[in-house]
Amino acid sequence: MIENIVVSLITATVTAAVSTLGFFKWLGQRWLERKFAERFEAYKNEQRKELEEYKFRINSLFNKITKIHEKEIEVLPLTWQKLIDANGHVKAFISPYQELQDLNRMDSKELQFFIKNSELEEFTRRS
Repeated sequence: MIENIVVSLITATVTAAVSTLGFFKWLGQRWLERKFAERFEAYKNEQRKELEEYKFRINSLFNKITKIHEKEIEVLPLTWQKLIDANGHVKAFISPYQELQDLNRMDSKELQFFIKNSELEEFTRRS
């Protein structure tokens, strides 16, 4: 009889311990899962914010570069035209000061020497 009570008591204690352990394990697992889910959501939100910040920075830089290219497209043709005009003005200014050889005033030896030392092509020299 005492043995039955002891066995029943041990069985009840073991059952209670196993039940309690199972309950705490289940409760602990649920608590850990909830904490993990909370931290994971916080991490995802942080990553989302960083991604949005990087997208904003990229778009901002892209807009700046696009504006620079647009301005370049506007300015380059004007600059090129002004450069062509400046070249023309310089040529017009310098041309009166250039010395050209007067071939009509040269005698035959001077003319031959000039033609021989000129940068003319061979077929042009013969003409």
